[in-house]
Amino acid sequence: MTLPHLSDLAGAAGFILVALWPWLSVLQVATAWPDDRPSWCRALYAATVPLLAVLTASTWVGWPSACAAAGMALGTAARWCRSALLLRVLFLLAGACWVVHDILTGSTFGLLADLLCMAGLVLRRDARLRTSEA
Repeated sequence: MTLPHLSDLAGAAGFILVALWPWLSVLQVATAWPDDRPSWCRALYAATVPLLAVLTASTWVGWPSACAAAGMALGTAARWCRSALLLRVLFLLAGACWVVHDILTGSTFGLLADLLCMAGLVLRRDARLRTSEA
């Protein structure tokens, strides 16, 4: 019988922590969505910030983590914006951070997903501008 090495257990714990990351984003979207945010939404949204900080600190691996942390912080700020323009600018900045993260980690699919998301933000804004000018 072989026992798992401590590094295997740490890797599994890191994987579980990273798997929680998108769910915190989903929670942020769900609690930031209403325009007239009740106090419980604000409290739940604010509670995601220290959880994201703990996830970032516990899975830190240098520059890729710094880029991911910056992208997540900008995305967190963007989800709370009431201004559509500021939301788009913050998400574009967050996307740039994630693009650097994807390049550093060699994540081709992540890179494509982030570039498509950023293109969607720009193209949707451009389409609205053309419609309002016509």
